[in-house]
Amino acid sequence: MAAQSLRKRKEIKSEYLISEKTMGVFWNEDLEYTSKILEPNRIVYCNKSPIQIITESCAANGTPLSDRRGQMERILHSNTKLPVAINPEAYIYMFPTRSPRSIYCNWIAFYHVLAYDHKKEHEGSTIIFQDRTKVRLTTPGLSLEKQMHRTAMGIAAHIRDTLQNKDFKTQPMYSREQMEELVYVQD
Repeated sequence: MAAQSLRKRKEIKSEYLISEKTMGVFWNEDLEYTSKILEPNRIVYCNKSPIQIITESCAANGTPLSDRRGQMERILHSNTKLPVAINPEAYIYMFPTRSPRSIYCNWIAFYHVLAYDHKKEHEGSTIIFQDRTKVRLTTPGLSLEKQMHRTAMGIAAHIRDTLQNKDFKTQPMYSREQMEELVYVQD
């Protein structure tokens, strides 16, 4: 991961919780500081892995990661590379760039993404954050685009359930029967 940063202050922390300022949690090659966290005005190096930071941030916001994953499984009818609602009330949603079991998995904050540019199928992609920081990823552009869409579906389900005053924890976007009835249109 290569990042273009505009004079961001660098800090080292032993603990980190995801907040509204978190733009992304990236794996870092350093053996001691295994995570590199981008915020608008700083870069934080942490000795916890990205998945540890995700797990602890979910717990700090009142719901274990396993429950957050379960919510997205029901909404998306999938159990792989699921986005995570760290704090849905504050609209903090993170999505993985590859399997969360991989040490090379990066987590991107959905609402901090301004744009993304994807190269050819297997050449990776570039994320442009709201503060104009650019990060190059090895993740193929189509995979990144799919993760953005999946996260948007999770957010839409949360907004729908909030407006209908339902419990976000139990409401899928569509039932299995409704999914089977959907008509898919190809370009």
